[in-house]
Amino acid sequence: MINLFVSMDDEIIINFAVASDKEGKIYADINKKDLEEMLKDVDCKVEEYTVIFKRPSFGDAVDMVGEIYQTNSQGGININPLADKYQKLVKLVKSWTLKGRDGNILSPTEENIRALNPIVADIITVQLDIETSGILG
Repeated sequence: MINLFVSMDDEIIINFAVASDKEGKIYADINKKDLEEMLKDVDCKVEEYTVIFKRPSFGDAVDMVGEIYQTNSQGGININPLADKYQKLVKLVKSWTLKGRDGNILSPTEENIRALNPIVADIITVQLDIETSGILG
């Protein structure tokens, strides 16, 4: 029998690598070896991270879509093109191994998600879109 329902235990695991050069420029890729190869002539440090998400249910999708598309006073719809990625991160993240400046793992709070470097947020959300078949975006 095919399970047609999403369980709270269903997870999506996203692994990725991030590098930073001496000037603080950030690079990211889903594969550490590919990132190291791309940056072989750059003096940088490469670290690997993991983000674990709950698999979105239909109800999650409905809740997130309400945050992405808003009607305006002229009867039209306003769309925030990054809202789907942001909402997926905020509403679906369960845990992560992302560290702050002090080297300690930070909680995956909305405040910390808002503070993510856009390159890091992009590598995470692109992989999440692939894993969820772009359910919202």
